Amino acid sequence: MKNILIVEDNRKTLNALTQAISKIEKNIVVYKAETYEEACAVAFSKRIDVFVIDIILTTEKPGDVSGIRFADLARKHDRYMFTPIIFITALTDPQLYAYKELHSFGYLEKPFSMKQAVELIEQSLKYQAPQEENQIIYLRKEGILFAVHSQKILYAEVKNHILILHMEDEILEMPYITIKQLLKQVNQEVFLQCSRSTVVNKMHVKYIDIVNRYIGIDQDDIRIEIGPSYKKAVYQEFMDD
Repeated sequence: MKNILIVEDNRKTLNALTQAISKIEKNIVVYKAETYEEACAVAFSKRIDVFVIDIILTTEKPGDVSGIRFADLARKHDRYMFTPIIFITALTDPQLYAYKELHSFGYLEKPFSMKQAVELIEQSLKYQAPQEENQIIYLRKEGILFAVHSQKILYAEVKNHILILHMEDEILEMPYITIKQLLKQVNQEVFLQCSRSTVVNKMHVKYIDIVNRYIGIDQDDIRIEIGPSYKKAVYQEFMDD
């Protein structure tokens, strides 16, 4: 599944882009935002694969470049350090800034056709952003912040409101942290949810048994159950790989 966020204050353009992008592939989800604040809310509650951002989000405000402000904020977060950004613009100077400082994937100069937009977005969807090999996530327990190397997590499960991280060399327990909260921090290209209470690190998967619904982990012959409603998603995930 690919998530695309369009940040555009012109509702006509926003809806036209949404319709055009939705026709590219079936597995694309398009999120829409008309303001800087809405864009922030979506970007940091979802994991976005491509941004399409209008540089000017408040046309009645002279000198507005809130689209660039949002892109600059996104780039400062690890998860969006290399995510493709396509700018919509009619301005020359912000274009130069966008390319040099924000490393944009490309831009759509007004007026542009939907064909141009679709072609550029299709190219961006093929881009594979480099991933941090040993991402560090931060979890709080009893007022203490723990730095955890996500690469060392074999799998994680929640039991009795306790998140249990099964690591390569230890087991960590973090009370009152949900699977949903964990997934917001880790690289979701690497971690896969296989039941309501369990996620696995795909890098440590040794085999999958779809018939009997379990995943084998490459350490101590660990077997993790696949929830009935997650069976299809797990199968598709590994077949795609």
